[in-house]
Amino acid sequence: VSNIFSCPSFLRCMAEVKHKNLLVYRGDDCEASLYSDRFYWENIANPTQHGQAKFENTYGVVKREGKKKVGFSLLGVTEGSGKKKGKKVPIEISFLTASSREADEWVKKIKEQLKTTWHCPAPRKPVFIIINPFSGEKQAMKLFETVIQPMLDSSGLEYEVAETQKPGHATELARDLKIGQWSAIATVSGDGLL
Repeated sequence: VSNIFSCPSFLRCMAEVKHKNLLVYRGDDCEASLYSDRFYWENIANPTQHGQAKFENTYGVVKREGKKKVGFSLLGVTEGSGKKKGKKVPIEISFLTASSREADEWVKKIKEQLKTTWHCPAPRKPVFIIINPFSGEKQAMKLFETVIQPMLDSSGLEYEVAETQKPGHATELARDLKIGQWSAIATVSGDGLL
């Protein structure tokens, strides 16, 4: 799922207020506010264009730069619909900014808030991921590459991946791991289990 929020003068702001990691940008036709637990936006010219991203459902923020557009994207999960109803699905909400510097400032402040929300001390230990490409419908590697790896990359988490080669290999890998070296150990199997 991808959404883009843009208004002509987004972040070309008349006023800037900073208060306890709170960042507010106001323009003639839009407003964006960073709170300790969420990011809120509203297009004043078109009040139906508004929303919020709660940080409890947000796992990363990345700067986006194209030939003529610059901004940032919030990455998170949302409740699915249709066949995905009752499941969490990835979502990306993109915002355009007036300059690269403004995008950098938003990314920096949002990352600070995400660290606070997730209570993540820096630096974190890496995550060890064991992928079993042979189980279930044999979709473990595809699941990792299309869903899990992009989430890990955008969240800034370091990780190491091991792919099992034979029956019992995951047990061997786990037995040889130095547990204190990792913040988490996860398995990805072909039946969609993580």
